[in-house]
Amino acid sequence: MSESLGWAKCPILDRVDLLPPSLPVTLVCGGGSWMDRATEARVAELRPNSYTCTVVVEGAAHDVYADQPEGFNILVQSNCDIVDQESLCV
Repeated sequence: MSESLGWAKCPILDRVDLLPPSLPVTLVCGGGSWMDRATEARVAELRPNSYTCTVVVEGAAHDVYADQPEGFNILVQSNCDIVDQESLCV
């Protein structure tokens, strides 16, 4: 997502505003990640009328899924369950 590293040919940050406003976005990052937090704030700015949340997983560096796999899996499952419940209400 980052545009500061220069390796993404087509960073999602350039397209995140094209996501449907009703689509909730949860960003997951490690508390000890080497990445700066500017991208997370920018995503929220680009989606002013949408649910955008950042979850910081302490005890994890950049690769949250590898550093804290149990916590990461619980977080992903929890978000999926919320989205599934909301789609059942429609």
